[in-house]
Amino acid sequence: VSTFLNSAQSVDANLGQLQSQASQQINGDVTTLNSLLQQISKLNASIPQASLSSGDATGVQDQQNHLVNQLSSLMGVNVQATATGGVTIRSIDGAYLAGDQGAATVAFSQSGSAAVLTASPPSGGAQQINPGGGDIGGQIQLSQVELPQISAQLGEYVSQAVNQLNQASNASSAVPAPSTLTGQAMGMALSTAVSGFSGKTTI
Repeated sequence: VSTFLNSAQSVDANLGQLQSQASQQINGDVTTLNSLLQQISKLNASIPQASLSSGDATGVQDQQNHLVNQLSSLMGVNVQATATGGVTIRSIDGAYLAGDQGAATVAFSQSGSAAVLTASPPSGGAQQINPGGGDIGGQIQLSQVELPQISAQLGEYVSQAVNQLNQASNASSAVPAPSTLTGQAMGMALSTAVSGFSGKTTI
């Protein structure tokens, strides 16, 4: 029994570590994202200059396209070509991210169980944005939805197991078992479920 409970606690601890790692990955991705936005915005100014000086801005545009592809692997974006050969980039919900106005600054924060991604344009206030997929969207889904659900399911499973173990312990008593057995609430945290195992016979 103790091996089962210790294993359950170990799994729960590992889930917590995975959530922490996912948050660290999101922060790292956001740092990369901001660097890409700055580079893309700077190339917007370089493209018309290259067109004027050499008549061919293909090389600079190819470089910018490569950066946009990297950006789209991190989050969902909408890309629109500008009249000067550059691009304007917005989040899937329309927030300005990069273009002729410069680069927005994207930030990731957590408040309790909620994860928030915001974009602050060069002028104007911060706006909450939807990552819309990519690595950032996937990591947020993992850390804020999937891992908490797994942890809750594990806690419920262990709670049921602890109740059944306590009932079995009572039933094996040499004296008549109690006329009533009181179980514990379902859906509790794993630590609460584990602490509910007595390993003792109720007389």
